[in-house]
Amino acid sequence: MNTKTRNIVIGCVVLIIVACIGSAVLSAFAGGALGSLFTQAADGPFKIARRPMPSGTVVDDLLPVTVGPFTRAKIEPDPSGGATATYQDGRSVVVVSMTPYASVDDARQAVAQVRKETETSGGTRSYAVGMEPSYAYVPGLGRMAWSRGGYFFDARASNQSDLDRFMEKFPY
Repeated sequence: MNTKTRNIVIGCVVLIIVACIGSAVLSAFAGGALGSLFTQAADGPFKIARRPMPSGTVVDDLLPVTVGPFTRAKIEPDPSGGATATYQDGRSVVVVSMTPYASVDDARQAVAQVRKETETSGGTRSYAVGMEPSYAYVPGLGRMAWSRGGYFFDARASNQSDLDRFMEKFPY
């Protein structure tokens, strides 16, 4: 075996060993902090990717009468087949708009529009557009917009705590 071939073989062996060690380290972290970071990023805020996909056109199913401690106080249908619902829990108020779009891409474009509107809002923002689910999460504004399939949802609260409590229980 000449020197060049021997060096190539040694290099390949070193690469295989490094890959195995890296894989073992990643696996060890998968159940720990690193793994939860990857899971959180993949699931989106409030683990929306793990929630069921909405279906149908019945507004009471898409914007339920109760969401955890919140009760739907008012609902305003719109011509698109969507609606805007106002939920209350004492003094806490969350307003959610829901629009069914003809396509997944149209719903994602609605999320992209919210992203554009909130880019200069300051504070922490988290966006994922063009994937399932797409979302624009702006905690400083108490706002979360997301798409699930061809459905677009936009939740707004006067503060982050109210949004958090609502989103923990919202079905989609």
